[in-house]
Amino acid sequence: MLRLSVIALLVVGVSCGGRKMGAKAPATPSESAPAEAGAAPSILAPSTHDEIEKLDAEITASRQQLKLDEPTEQAIQAAPTQALGAMPSTQDTKCHPAQNDTCKTSCTLSDSICSNANKICNLANSMPGDNWAMNKCAKANTTCESSKTKCCGCQ
Repeated sequence: MLRLSVIALLVVGVSCGGRKMGAKAPATPSESAPAEAGAAPSILAPSTHDEIEKLDAEITASRQQLKLDEPTEQAIQAAPTQALGAMPSTQDTKCHPAQNDTCKTSCTLSDSICSNANKICNLANSMPGDNWAMNKCAKANTTCESSKTKCCGCQ
């Protein structure tokens, strides 16, 4: 009976496209137009907002692992909304963390945060006037700077 319940849940999850039940994705141009008779539904690429959300979630997970505080609204407002192009800690001559496992992990997480921040900002800059995306960029840049400070000062 348990196996049958699990299979039923999987079928429901697949048929709902992996979304929460009741959640509706934003309409896309192809969804707003009526489908041609007999045409198979197309598989759409994730939206830019979806990609930013995914990268932001990865940054949040890494930030929590580093035990960094959530950026304040004031820090986010002061942050740039352009990709910072932060170089990996191993290539930054100003960065001198200790060579232990804790610091290596800290720097690896920081490099991941900064890489994702650059991706978010590049996506945000491809959407002029999208304040939500620009705010995500600024927040990501703030977290990148905090993580670099933690990495480079790690002893």
